[in-house]
Parts: sequence; C-alpha cells; structure tokens
Amino acid sequence: MKKILLFALLCGSTNIFAQCNVDAGSDKTINCGQSVQLNAVGSNNKWLSLQSPDSNGFFTSVYFTDTNTGYITDYYEILKTTNGGVSWVKQFSGDSLYQLSSIYFTDTDTGYCVGYRDIYTPPFTRIILKTTNGGTNWIMQDSTSKNCLFSVYFPNKNIGYIVGDKGIIIKTTNGGVNWTTQTSGTSNALRSVYFTDVNIGYAVGDPKDSIFKTTNGGVNWTTQTSGTINKYLYSVYFPDVNTGYIVGQSGTILKTTNGGLNWTTQTSGTTGTLYSVYFTDVNTGYAVGYKIILKTINGGDNWFAQNSGTNSQLRSVYFPNKNVGYTIGYNYDGPPYGIILKYINSPFTYSWFPSTGLNNDTTANPIANPGISTTYSVIATNDSGCVAVDSIKVFVDKMTTPSICMVSVDSTSGKNLVIWEKPTGLPIDSFIIYKETTVSGVYSKIASRPYDSLSVFIDTSSAPQVKSASYKISMVDSCGYRTDTSAFHKTMHLNINQGSGTTWNLIWNDYVGFTVSSYDIYRGTNPGNLTLINSTTAGNTSFSDLTAPAGFVYYQVEVVNPNACNPTRVSYNSSRSNVATNAPQSVNEIGDLKGINIFPNPSNGRFFVQSPKNAIIDIYNSVGQKIYSGKITQATKEVDLQNQKAGVYFLQLKTNSEVIIQKILITN
Repeated sequence: MKKILLFALLCGSTNIFAQCNVDAGSDKTINCGQSVQLNAVGSNNKWLSLQSPDSNGFFTSVYFTDTNTGYITDYYEILKTTNGGVSWVKQFSGDSLYQLSSIYFTDTDTGYCVGYRDIYTPPFTRIILKTTNGGTNWIMQDSTSKNCLFSVYFPNKNIGYIVGDKGIIIKTTNGGVNWTTQTSGTSNALRSVYFTDVNIGYAVGDPKDSIFKTTNGGVNWTTQTSGTINKYLYSVYFPDVNTGYIVGQSGTILKTTNGGLNWTTQTSGTTGTLYSVYFTDVNTGYAVGYKIILKTINGGDNWFAQNSGTNSQLRSVYFPNKNVGYTIGYNYDGPPYGIILKYINSPFTYSWFPSTGLNNDTTANPIANPGISTTYSVIATNDSGCVAVDSIKVFVDKMTTPSICMVSVDSTSGKNLVIWEKPTGLPIDSFIIYKETTVSGVYSKIASRPYDSLSVFIDTSSAPQVKSASYKISMVDSCGYRTDTSAFHKTMHLNINQGSGTTWNLIWNDYVGFTVSSYDIYRGTNPGNLTLINSTTAGNTSFSDLTAPAGFVYYQVEVVNPNACNPTRVSYNSSRSNVATNAPQSVNEIGDLKGINIFPNPSNGRFFVQSPKNAIIDIYNSVGQKIYSGKITQATKEVDLQNQKAGVYFLQLKTNSEVIIQKILITN
C-alpha cells in the first residue's frame, strides 16, 4: 500500500495558513513493455483571513461573478467587493429582523438574494430581492408569503428555483417576475437546491425524507434514498450531470455517481456539522462547517482538514476558479463576528525520482515504462516555499511460472523430447530449458528457444538408452525478467533382461510430471511396428513377458497424458520410454568409435578392446542371446570367445553417456 508523506509549512505572513499536499494517485499495474501515465496533483491550501467590513456581521452566503467581484450576505445586509475581498461596500441594508440566507448571480449584473423576516415573531414573511445592475440597486420581488427561504439557484438567466421551510419549492420562468409554487411531497424544511440543467434538479433538507429529485423542471419531485438516518442535510452540489455531493449534520458527506440513484457515505473525519460544499472539478472539492474546512482531490475518497486559522462556524464556500476561493461565516466568541477567508493556490513544480523509465521527470504527469516494479516519488514545490512528497508504485506484472506439458523419447531421433505450450497475450521473449546435472536437484541451462519457434526441444545430448533425465523450463519476457523454473518432468528409462527361456523382464522408472493412471506395454519384432500387449497400474514399474517370440524382440512403455499437449503445429498426448531390445544392432550399429579400438577383427575369438575405463561390455550372438558380459577396468580389455562357433557377433560397449555397437567376426 502506498504511503503518503506530507509536509505542512507556514508560508508568507502570519495571517496566511498554508498546507501543502500532493497526491500521486493509486498504485498501477502493467505488463512488461506497457506504459502508464502518472498524474501528481499538488495543492497549496493557503487561506488568507480578510478584513471583515462589519465587526458585528454574521455572514451566511457568498457568491463571486469573477475572481475579484463578489457578494456576501449577513443577516440583513448585502456587501460587495471588486478587488478580491480587500475592501467591501454595503449595497443593501434591511431592518434588524431580516435573515438573508442565499445569494446567486446569473451574470455579472443580474442576481438574486432570498431569506425571511420576523425571526422572533412568526409567522415569517419570505424575502426575494433582485438586482440588474451588479447590486447597485436591489428590488423586492416578493415579501408576502409566510415562508422562510433558504436557497436560490438559476440553471439559466430566466429559470430559477428557491426552497425553504415546510417543503416549499417555488419556480420562475421569467427571471423572477412571477413565482409559482411546486409540490415537493414533504412538509420538512428544504435547505439547498441545485440543478444540472433546466429539467434535472435536487433539493435537500431536514430528515427523514431529505433528498428530492426532479427530471421535468419541478413538475414532479421524487424522494431518493440517502443512506443516512435522521441527519439534517444543508448543501448539495453536482460537478457533472451524474456526480453529486451532499453535506450535513455530524460530518455527513454523501456522494452519487449515477445521478442520485444511489448515495454512498464518505468519511469526513469530523463530527461537526458541514454547511456548504463546492467542487472546482469532478475530483477537487471543499466542504466547510463548524470550525473546519475539508478538501478532497480524489473525488471524496479522502478528505483532509485544512488549516484555516480560525475556529469560526463557516456557512458558505464558493470558487470563481480552481485557484481562488472564498468561505464566510461567523464567530460566536467575537468580536469580530464576521469571518471572510480567501483561498489562494500557487502553481507547483514537480520532480520525480528515480527517473528510470520516465519520459520526463519534471512534469506532473510523466509516462512511466519501467522494466521492473518501481516505486516513484514526487516532490511538489511552489513559490511560497511549501513542499510535499508522495509516492506511487508501478508494478510490472511478473509472468507466472510456466509448466512443461510432457517429456518423452522422440521416435525419429531416439533422443529426449521436451514439450510445452506457449501462453498467449504476454510479452514473452524466449523459453529456457534446464536439465538435471549429475548432482540431484541441481539443474543447468542447456538451451534457449525464441517465442516464435516450435515449443518442442530435442535434447541431442541425451542418452535415453542409458538413463532417464529430468527437465525444467522458464520464460524470459521482453524486459529481460526470467520467471522461476517450472516443476520438473522426468522421462521413463526401460531396461530389459532375460529370464528363463524366451521370458524377458522389463523394468522402468515412474514418469514424473503428471498423474499417471496406468502404463501401456508395447512389443514387436521390429522397432517400427510395436503392438500393445498389456498394461499395469500406476506405481507398478515392472513386467515379465512370458510369451515373447523367439529371436529379437523390441519393447516400449507408454503413459497417456491426461491433458494432451498442443504446441504450435504438433499435438502430443502420451509419453514414451526408450525402445529396449535383445537385438543390440537396433541400439546403434555404428556409434561414435572415437577413442575406441577393437582388434584384431576378424579374429579367432581372442581379441582386445581399448576404451575409456568403467565401460561395460556385453556380447550377443546372432539370435540375441547374451554370451558374454564384462567390465573394462583398465585401458585395454582382453576378450576370449574361442569356445564360440564361427560367425557374426555384436559387441555392445556402454559408457555413462552412450552405447556403441560394433560387429565382431569370429573365424575359427
């Protein structure tokens, strides 16, 4: 899991509070050869405490038409700034019984402000004010109906909505000249209203039926499930048509990604009431409330508290652009009571390390193409001297360990055969074949095969007539990563020895690599035409052929693979042993005679064999009967067959690595 490292510094003057954050995003996983774009998002959350224009003000709502021009309301006044909050002038002032709740502008000149009057002596009268000259004059549009109005929103310059107590929703289609009441379906207060277009809108308020939606311009409103019980909801905001956020009592934050069909609770980290929410894009948002400012840069997955420098109750937040924002409220412990904070986000520069695999290590969103799994760290700095660090790990998916499908003895070459199947859709460069050495369990590389070659390997160094062999494989990807070696497969080695008469005893080792159910035994009078004569169960590795024909016979053991192998262009479904026989000429009638000398030949039956030490000599007559067996312990071995009849004999010399057959002619 990625660990976020943050450094919070005080930047600038003492009334500016800065908290630097950078988010490198979630860890990524790619395959070898793939690339992925990283994306660091840095934020310098600098909140400047502005001079309040009224030390006794209780500010309730804020709206800016551009970076410098904005409006705030307190209980009975409307204030305006044209220099980004440096100074404020009063534009409207009601009497002390006014309660102005919400302000909204449709353009630089046209705006609306709503609220109510007579807070201490109900019934209340609702207040709707309008300006068409940037707040120089505010005209009362309606002050007759007995309602408290809490929120106003205009999806365009003519169509607007206002919500208030007792579930009231009123609408205008002519810029506030006339207002008509809509049926919300609730008698509870509605605290906030927001429309994503002229037809689709949302209203939230007091429990229990606290979220409402319309899709036909307010003709009908339907209740939505909030996922929270008995919580007052104070503000709703949609950064796009499907994604929306609601905040409210006890630190409640709700989110929808499907236009309000479902709402999920997010972790705010506070139990204080949140009164206002605003998003500058689908991922970056702010929520303010009781002594707290929260920010998210990942769509609400995480919210972190910002150091605002105030313990006031903040009631409203607004951003004219992503780098400048304002929040207002009041301090019960004043004076001063009125609180105005301004957000300034300085641009960041980014530095990534290590630079390996990055196309650019000084941009916020480099392309990463590492050859191995790499943790990248990013340092974000700005001109205020704030520094933040975060990291992200790009996992390069390791290919899974391959498996051998089967090993066998090749019928054409008489050598061992290694068979595997190629995985598809992976950046495989090659396969490596390993063979067990003379040390048990120790394997060495004997060959490498490119991915586009046939996935079959013939081990020309093998001696299946002499012994079995064990093999493993591994894969190498295009980044050079080599997988672990596979489980081993071991060939079957078949031995034959003569019993009484024409009985031949077969012994072989178990096949290792897949589950064996039975062994099939084949016999024939020539190696090219073998017929199944019997089978044995798994674990039984010997067989006596009591009905073998006279003369030379050939045997082979086969085991069926429960999962047939299908390498490119070839299919294999069984593994076979070497062919064992009592006819030595079938093994290797010539062989490699280098270093071997038999003399004299022809002879009278007495001759000498020069060969490497520790070789075994077997001599067969023309009908396959063994007439002599011995072992060479010196460089030269004397053999005496003078008691045998004249004729052709076959001398088999077996070393650790090969079998040599040579014809011997006795002429006595």
